[in-house]
Amino acid sequence: MKKLHTIVLGIALSSSLYSANISVDNPNGYDGNVTSQSFHEEAGNYSVSDFNADSGSILINFDDSKYTMGDSITSVIFDSGNGPFNFRANLDLLGGGYGRIVQDGSQFVSSPSQSLVWANGTGASILFPEYISGSILSESVYSVGFTLARLEIPVSVRFYSDIAGNVQLGDTISMTANSATTGYSFVGYTGTEAIRRVEIDTSGSGNSFAIDDLVVSTTSSPIPELSHSSMYLACIALWIVPFRARRRR
Repeated sequence: MKKLHTIVLGIALSSSLYSANISVDNPNGYDGNVTSQSFHEEAGNYSVSDFNADSGSILINFDDSKYTMGDSITSVIFDSGNGPFNFRANLDLLGGGYGRIVQDGSQFVSSPSQSLVWANGTGASILFPEYISGSILSESVYSVGFTLARLEIPVSVRFYSDIAGNVQLGDTISMTANSATTGYSFVGYTGTEAIRRVEIDTSGSGNSFAIDDLVVSTTSSPIPELSHSSMYLACIALWIVPFRARRRR
């Protein structure tokens, strides 16, 4: 039955292959909070409530009138000359298939009325390149989160500090399939280093899924990465053990 979903979706999206590949400039829908709901799964080290409490967060929910049904969105750009920040997100295919096509089907939309759908490929990539508008360099992104809807199989989510995807930040986050339950999951990650690339890897399965409520933060998070936390705990342990030994003597 899951394969049938993918085939039907592929037929539905095939008419969009020749639709416009566009870059959306300064959409109005970049403010507000991620819709809190009973997610099938909420993974990562930065939750929906963390993002909603973060004063530096920017929400892209793909519901603005500039996102037209059937269009393939290649990037979203905010120009500091026309808004409060300077920021760019490039939306791409991880490998093959269709991708980032605006749809309004209820099973793929975690917050009405639209989302971006990837199908029949190996996954999605989201890039945050250095972007210069006039003489102003884009703001760095330190936290990224998004809703994954209608996952027919488990996927792997990875965050990187470089565009090429050579230097991974934190551990790989495994997301379970959610199409048989609520249909929506949320993943969020934050750290002390700027994030330049995110990958949602379907391991070449060709199954479909949607991304909605893409939220980022340009505020450097005080939360240390897991590897740094482990180092801190190790240092504390090395100090406590000799200290307790001296107390016994």
